[in-house]
Amino acid sequence: MDFTKLEPASDGREDVLVLTDVFTKWTMAIPIRDQSAMLVTRVLIREWIPHYGVPRRLHSEQGKCFEAEVIKCLCEHNGVAKSRTSPYNPGGNGVCERFNKSLHNLLRVLSEIE
Repeated sequence: MDFTKLEPASDGREDVLVLTDVFTKWTMAIPIRDQSAMLVTRVLIREWIPHYGVPRRLHSEQGKCFEAEVIKCLCEHNGVAKSRTSPYNPGGNGVCERFNKSLHNLLRVLSEIE
């Protein structure tokens, strides 16, 4: 899991939650209104788990929204291991970081076409 920021949308949203299955490389980029732990949990419950199942592990940076009690409860309740990158090491979440770079490049190219 990771966050990236985009240009603000018409409704003001600029945060994008990036969820990646490391095995298949399947990624979802979900625009959300803020980086709160409750919203991250809601997205996992409503958007990821019903379609792809409960993950064995959630890996993220050490942002407070990913380390919050509600995320810990979600993991404990569903038997999910929680892991985190080491501080100041974006490469520790390389699959998400690579997707973020590709997403930004794609959107840049699309904006140049318009």
